[in-house]
Amino acid sequence: MSSYSQIISDISHVSYLLQKAQVCYDLSPINTAIGRMTKFCGKDGLIGYSVDKLKFQITDIPRGTVPNNIEILELCLNIEINEKKLKEQEVQYPIKVDENLSYNFSLELDGWDKFAVCHYASWHLDFDKKDEKEVDFIHPVFHMTFGGNYLKKKIQEGNDFGHMLLLLSPRIPYPPMDLILGIDFVLRNFFKKSQIQGILENSQYQRAVKNSQYRLWRPYMLSLAHYWCGMKNCLGFCIDDGLEYEIMPYLMK
Repeated sequence: MSSYSQIISDISHVSYLLQKAQVCYDLSPINTAIGRMTKFCGKDGLIGYSVDKLKFQITDIPRGTVPNNIEILELCLNIEINEKKLKEQEVQYPIKVDENLSYNFSLELDGWDKFAVCHYASWHLDFDKKDEKEVDFIHPVFHMTFGGNYLKKKIQEGNDFGHMLLLLSPRIPYPPMDLILGIDFVLRNFFKKSQIQGILENSQYQRAVKNSQYRLWRPYMLSLAHYWCGMKNCLGFCIDDGLEYEIMPYLMK
């Protein structure tokens, strides 16, 4: 598990690279988060932060975008996360959620066409632990879904979404993301390789992403591996019973 100072250092390096590549409008949401982390991190064994409206300017509209006359695309990344410091052999949820702590991850997209009409889209990644008996539809504890509060708000404000159909399903299983993994997700999915190659090839950026993947994705992947191998060669691991079914409820018991 990376130290709290290492997490802050990783975020700072990634922020600097975003500024250098000029892919963000304003990095103050990250700077604010770093300031609060420096002051409060480590309390109760947690490191937590929130980043609101980290805006990316997407200059090359992704091919296949509908409507096909979008000329300006802006993406906002929002995240609230509280991480637990796990021991090396612990395979548990690395994210803490209770009545006072939340996990939120969302992408909000605004696209303006040549007539200056704005079109909207959003995705969100939920951590939503529910008893299997309480839900009518399959419900991975971590899941990515199209839509969410951003689109609901736009509809309530009277925006016309035409014949678009919004559903809570499917809830697509996806490993948890922090700020660094969220930034990496945005860069790799919405920017051409030629524009972000300098970031992706930077050794400090690669180390930051690997550190976040180790903290957040390793427990996720090990819990799934447990379904098939039972961790027979990893007897020292402490795995929460049934974790694999909560993460991937499609697995047959």
